Amino acid sequence: MCLTDVANEGKTIHESMSVSGHLTMKEVERYTRMADRARNARAAIAGRV
Repeated sequence: MCLTDVANEGKTIHESMSVSGHLTMKEVERYTRMADRARNARAAIAGRV
């Protein structure tokens, strides 16, 4: 399981850090932003009629 998957599941940054072993939030936030961007894109497309 990659961090983007963990973020897509709605886990917190701290939960993601415990899975990945990262010591700082900076790297994990990168994956969280990627997941948020993908989620927002899917929501925007789903909202189209």
